[in-house]
Amino acid sequence: MMNKNKIDIDGDFKSDGDVNIGNTIENQSNIIIIKNNGANELIENLKKDVAFMLAQQQLVSEDRAREKLEFFSEKLLPKLVKAEMIDAFKDPAIQIFFREEQKTALCSERDIDISILSEMLVYRIVNKENISKKASVSKAVEIIDKVSDDALIAITIHYLNKFYPVTGNIKEGLNILDNLYENILEGNNLPTDNEWIDNTEILGLTRVSSLTSLKRFEDILFEKLEGYCVTGIQKESEKYNAIIKKMNETNIPIRILVDHEFNPNYVRLNVVNLEQMNDLAIINFKIIDSKKNIIEQKLSPKQLEILKDIYNETVKDKSMNQKIKEQLILEIEKNYSLYIVMKWWNNNLKPAVSLNSVGNVVAHTNAKRLKDDIPDMV
Repeated sequence: MMNKNKIDIDGDFKSDGDVNIGNTIENQSNIIIIKNNGANELIENLKKDVAFMLAQQQLVSEDRAREKLEFFSEKLLPKLVKAEMIDAFKDPAIQIFFREEQKTALCSERDIDISILSEMLVYRIVNKENISKKASVSKAVEIIDKVSDDALIAITIHYLNKFYPVTGNIKEGLNILDNLYENILEGNNLPTDNEWIDNTEILGLTRVSSLTSLKRFEDILFEKLEGYCVTGIQKESEKYNAIIKKMNETNIPIRILVDHEFNPNYVRLNVVNLEQMNDLAIINFKIIDSKKNIIEQKLSPKQLEILKDIYNETVKDKSMNQKIKEQLILEIEKNYSLYIVMKWWNNNLKPAVSLNSVGNVVAHTNAKRLKDDIPDMV
């Protein structure tokens, strides 16, 4: 969605490359040693680590405990390999954190907790220099097995309000959000009462204010997707002609202006919001040796300044706001999962719930468990 991506002038999404397999871990007694061997050896050494943990904890129900720890190792290994984080186990602090996660895994009654714990280890490694984030993820590890199913899905929905699509096309963008929520909702039910709020307050995941209310879901989207919901520039108007002239003078492709889906006879820039404009680039195609090659050209400071001025012009006129918001709601209703979330959210505006740093870690790692391509929270 946002991290490590490029957006061309037409609003297309381009992903960076994949990661490669790195090193392996070997466990001897209670010390993990790094060697440059294959992933298969790492699996064997993690099994030895399971045996060590069982002996250390002196568990009666050894078979079930072994099952949990091996499941944890199976979930964890591919994530470490994919993210090239095997070498992180050279750090004693990471090894101690891993031990704490194993203890929580042993106490957990849900397999999903173990999947979330594997995501938390990745988060801990990425943020090893940040004391505040280390504190948040350490606390999250302590309480994850005590977070109710309702609370887990509810805070994940709250967390996802941070994200927006990269495409400037309204229908495509809302469809991307719909697919995101579809992945999160699959196999999960949204809470039907407020018990989840008590659960998150007790565990220290949220801040709750009974004196205020949350914004309505469509109002949040209206602000977050401002580029979709601007009034725009009327076609063939004096302002429109002046903009076209300025774009031609600075070699900005006219195709970035698109017909406004929510406001007929108006145009808007093909972007989601002002923040996204810093990532825009001009994409051209050039034939070299009979092959089509993509040439990506970053916008010049002057071009970016002009586009931001045009964007601000499209925002100025607020007269169409209510009409455009109504059109946005109609478009949301065409996307089933997005509509389900909107209805649930709007029925739970009070009390106002916001996530703290621990809640963000739990919600983020749960979202990553359900949809792996959600950007890392760093």
